Amino acid sequence: MAINSKNIDNSHLETLFTLLNSFDVGYFVSDKSGNIIHTNSSLYNLLNIGFDSDVTSQTDKLFEHLKENFLSGLVNIEPVEKLKSEFTRNFSTVLPVKGSGFIKVVTYPLSGLSQELRLWAFFDISEKVRGGLSLPGNLPAIKIEQKEVQKDTAEEENVEKLIEENKELKEELNAKDKFISVIAHDLKSPFQGLLGIFDIISETFDELNPEELRRYLGYAKSSVKNLYNLVDELLNWSRLLLGQVKVNPAKINVAEVFNNIIELNKHALNNKNLTVINYLSDNLIAYADENMAHTVFRNLLSNAIKFSRRGGAIIINGKRTNGSIEISVSDQGIGMDKETQEKLFKLGEQVNMLGTENEPGSGLGLLLCKEMVELNNGKIWFESEVDKGTTFYVSLPKAE
Repeated sequence: MAINSKNIDNSHLETLFTLLNSFDVGYFVSDKSGNIIHTNSSLYNLLNIGFDSDVTSQTDKLFEHLKENFLSGLVNIEPVEKLKSEFTRNFSTVLPVKGSGFIKVVTYPLSGLSQELRLWAFFDISEKVRGGLSLPGNLPAIKIEQKEVQKDTAEEENVEKLIEENKELKEELNAKDKFISVIAHDLKSPFQGLLGIFDIISETFDELNPEELRRYLGYAKSSVKNLYNLVDELLNWSRLLLGQVKVNPAKINVAEVFNNIIELNKHALNNKNLTVINYLSDNLIAYADENMAHTVFRNLLSNAIKFSRRGGAIIINGKRTNGSIEISVSDQGIGMDKETQEKLFKLGEQVNMLGTENEPGSGLGLLLCKEMVELNNGKIWFESEVDKGTTFYVSLPKAE
């Protein structure tokens, strides 16, 4: 949402502002007289400025606000201020915020317009400066004080049990910490790509023709799509960890669920010229949460598409066993080596295999699948061989 915008008549510039407004980037545009002629809501939120404040009317007022109310008292922003009316230089710097935060300021002159303007962008990089995300605190070691007690066999067994439990909890916390670090890296990568695209657009803005601009915006759209998918998986994962997801089991027709998923993935299947061979029959009725089952099967089909070679086939099969419905999704793609197989379904292990056409992935989807399947009293496993493909199996309770 643009908060302030006036005297801007260049369609390319409007396109850039529209793109910037889609992300959590605070920015403003100033003219040679120091007037601020365009801002966005993220700028107000990032710099702690009230929406009814007049500090965003002039660059002098805004920088005075930053020095007095926002930035650390030890920082000298004179080099940044000198660029308020200078229209030939690009500039980038990191400024410390009161407390323990950091912001990155990037500024570019915008040439080729009816008036000389300068773009100022602000990014919160506090976590990056501090070295990434981690779980707060460490698990305290269990101290066992030896008092005048009789050391019988039962006591020794209890001590050994406590030590083993303490070790397991530490390993779990280390895995979670490693997992969060991996996700932090995966979250930063799309943003780095976007910032690179913004750099190119800003530095060569007056030289870009509409087709080139459209191509760069296409790259940005792809990065945003990948980022959205990752954030969606993270939100689902966090809800599971916090116990906010309720399991509502009911009778579900597995074939109907898969037919819906195949239809939703028709574009992706056609794009790689893949054939789906569906052997599921209508009498496969499982007893599980339908939304979770849909999420699991959607992930498995998406993975099969991602790792299949162009023109290949994906085979979906199912059968009834003792008290269960067993579903399999097989591809004829690149498969996995032993090292990759050992990392699947393990928290803290990074599995960032690219698809056959460089489709990205975090491995988080399979962790979600495992959690959801187990919440429904089911099991998930796989078989894979390099260059021959992979088959994932899911077993769910059979409806009575």
